[in-house]
Amino acid sequence: MEDNPYGLLWDTIRKDSDERNEQSWVTGIIRSLSPLAVEVMGETVTGGIFCNPLLLERRGRAEMSGLRGSLNIPLYGGAVLGGNLAGDITIGVALAVGDRVVALKSKDGQELAIICKVVSA
Repeated sequence: MEDNPYGLLWDTIRKDSDERNEQSWVTGIIRSLSPLAVEVMGETVTGGIFCNPLLLERRGRAEMSGLRGSLNIPLYGGAVLGGNLAGDITIGVALAVGDRVVALKSKDGQELAIICKVVSA
């Protein structure tokens, strides 16, 4: 470093750049689902959170008609022998309290976008 007159200048520029160049992605832990709260770097974030919709619970109605044959449903102790089948369904219960997620944070740190759920390998 002493032989290079530009070494000190380069180190100063690199250090300054590193300090201003914050990490854009973070990992967090879901602390609450309603309202959605995520702990990121020891701080719980409750506002300005956006989430991948596939990670949230969705409810809908499923209907099938004109059924023929038999559909055995051992879990519920019944069978459909023909006719129609309808019911309310819940899809996408992916997030739970304690889950680890990967998120992107805005430059000003005021918004957090949850991208996906991750698990230890």
